[in-house]
Amino acid sequence: MQAILVHGLAGKPDNHWFPWLRKELARHGIRSKALAMPHPFLPVKKEWVKVLRREVKDPSGLVLIGHSLGCPTILSYLEDYRGKKKFPLVVLVAGFGRHFFSPAVVKYQAQLLHWHERPLDFRRIRSKCEKFVCISSTNDPLVPYAEAVWLAEQLKADLVTEKKFHFMTVAGHGVNELPSALDAVVRNVVESKVCRQAKPAKKHSNKKI
Repeated sequence: MQAILVHGLAGKPDNHWFPWLRKELARHGIRSKALAMPHPFLPVKKEWVKVLRREVKDPSGLVLIGHSLGCPTILSYLEDYRGKKKFPLVVLVAGFGRHFFSPAVVKYQAQLLHWHERPLDFRRIRSKCEKFVCISSTNDPLVPYAEAVWLAEQLKADLVTEKKFHFMTVAGHGVNELPSALDAVVRNVVESKVCRQAKPAKKHSNKKI
């Protein structure tokens, strides 16, 4: 099993809780990679989706984890994905799936408009993954909590609610660990796999007809 982590606007592969989560995933036998997205301060959706698409090899053994703008990146990729294999799990932290207004990110509004020029096809997106988990914060100053509730409804996802601002280590948020993200992977992938392997094989009858 593997995991790919996608950072957000102005982010980088080793920021916030990514290093901690990758270490914890490794302890559970999950290899991971945090992507370095191009032009993080001036993100272009097409470019970010292209980078993610290039990294995906076997969807059936891959967990996708996004933070902030990394979430619509993953959703846009899933919408375009044409393969038959399903992803087992997608975890979206401080995510959103449509354009919204937030005073805290008003300076980025013009840059982000093209990310949601048209509505996402959530029905198609849901068909590409077995399970979605959204993790959001009620006191997020950047992405309103209402956006997380709406996104979870569109994806029919589990919604984990916390009070950790925008899940960052900067601006006094102090979030360099995210146990809820690890728990989502462990419960829905690691433990699920163990349970499947533990099921006894069906006995074949030797009775002659």
